[in-house]
Amino acid sequence: MTIRHRRLSAFTILEILIAIGILAVGISAAISLFTSGVRQYKDAIDATQVSLLAEATLVEAQKELNENDTPPTPLWKRDTNFPTFEYRIEYTATDL
Repeated sequence: MTIRHRRLSAFTILEILIAIGILAVGISAAISLFTSGVRQYKDAIDATQVSLLAEATLVEAQKELNENDTPPTPLWKRDTNFPTFEYRIEYTATDL
C-alpha cells in the first residue's frame, strides 16, 4: 500500500513577503507623487495671487498718477486680499 501525500497549494511566507514589498514600493511612489502634486498646486496658487496683486497694484498706481500731478511717496503696502504678500510702489520719472 502506497501512501500519497497530496501537496496543498498555498502561498509561502516568502511569496507573501515579496508581495508586501512590491505593494509598499507602489504605495510609497503614490504618496511621493501626491505630495509633489500638492506642492506644485500651492506654487501655482501663489503665482496666480502674485500676478493678481501686481495687476491690481499697477491699476492703483495708474489711478493715483492720473489724479495727482506729483506721484505719491513710495510706501510698503499689504493688501487685505493677499495677506502673505507685501509690495512697494515707487515712481520714477523717465523721458520717453
